[in-house]
Amino acid sequence: MAEKEGSESEENSTKTPPLFNFERVSDSLVARWTDPRNGNTDESGRLEAMHRYLQQDYAGQEGSSTSQYLRHLRNEQNRLAARLEDQNAPDRERKANTDRLETVTALIEYIGADRLDPRINMGIIANENRRQKREADSQARTMAVRDQKASHQEAEAVRRAIEGESAEVLEDRELIKQVVDQAGVIIHTSLPTEEHPKGTGGFVDRVAERKTKLSNRVAGEPRSIIGTLSSILSSRGDVKADRFLADRGITEMLYLKPRTESVMEEREEEKREGIFGQRKTVVKKMVRVGERPALMKEVVDGGNDEPAYSLYFTTATNNVGSDQPKFDYRDYSGRSGQVFSAEIILPKKLAEQVVDRARQDRQFIHNLIDRLATDNVGISQKNWESAVDVQGRPAPLRPHFEEWDQSVESTGGLPKSYIVKHEEIAEAYSQGTVMFDERFVCEYKNGERKS
Repeated sequence: MAEKEGSESEENSTKTPPLFNFERVSDSLVARWTDPRNGNTDESGRLEAMHRYLQQDYAGQEGSSTSQYLRHLRNEQNRLAARLEDQNAPDRERKANTDRLETVTALIEYIGADRLDPRINMGIIANENRRQKREADSQARTMAVRDQKASHQEAEAVRRAIEGESAEVLEDRELIKQVVDQAGVIIHTSLPTEEHPKGTGGFVDRVAERKTKLSNRVAGEPRSIIGTLSSILSSRGDVKADRFLADRGITEMLYLKPRTESVMEEREEEKREGIFGQRKTVVKKMVRVGERPALMKEVVDGGNDEPAYSLYFTTATNNVGSDQPKFDYRDYSGRSGQVFSAEIILPKKLAEQVVDRARQDRQFIHNLIDRLATDNVGISQKNWESAVDVQGRPAPLRPHFEEWDQSVESTGGLPKSYIVKHEEIAEAYSQGTVMFDERFVCEYKNGERKS
């Protein structure tokens, strides 16, 4: 009997650990992420990010046991934490690493709890994630104050700014996520061959193929984003929006306009034929008798019943010959005069939130454009941020937002945007008397609205 027990003990000690149950954890995340009770909350966003990371990461870790995979995740967690200690890293890289670290940490907690208890209580994990985030925020604040070389008062101001930022950053992240998930997007810019929908290179409209898709009818509409924006600066039709604004030191423009559908009615018309019009025939034809608000479900595949609004955006840097600072924006061929414009179709309430936020914080719209260009339109991260032209010079597709703002500030000026909702100019627009209005010029200092 003792010999048998010893044999069983030896067999158990060499037994291969069970493999990580990828499918069960993945399905569990999907079930919780899509649970209607989570709605459009931070919790839902975290679960979605965890699922997306797991899908990508586990492809290179197949065959791992649960312990091995957790060890792999902890190594990645330590690596990201070490990279965050680099104070000289670009803000965008630090933000990406912070988001990734939060996701990896949450996934470790999720898998660890799942291994111990299949009935996993997400409330406990959510609280633990929040606790860890508070600790991370506290560490970041401590480092910022410690490293600040200015006076005590300046250090205190930095600390307060950091403390007040976290809730705002989370709100912005959630708002951007909603836009990315619901928007129909078209961009107009000069694209290199590999990004051009026809594979030729040059200026073109590119319709988003990822996330939400526009209906075929709307995707094929003839459009001129610059022309649309020009029409609200002068009804005389004698301005070109990007040049007009750049000459006034304004480098960006946003215009929010409701989308409409024509109301058609069948009418009968009498038509005379023959040499002397002696033969009469009655023909039926559809006649436009008015218009109505377009609904998101008519414009975007999977859209809801809310009115659809188009948010037009363009850079305005074509100011050759003006006395404003010059902005160098070149395309893949090395030609100056590159422009980036977009039409972003959203539900009315969400679109208005975006405009209101952009009026207060210039960086918000830059972050949103970054996400839409790569996540929705599908431009590669490399071409968006670090492409070079045919002569090997830097020529990223991403507008040089920060560079242009610094150029304006170096001359004692303030970065400016022209931001207007159609309702604010509707009467003048209907009467054909709309014109440039200083009320809609937003000036920013340190990224925040000054006037």
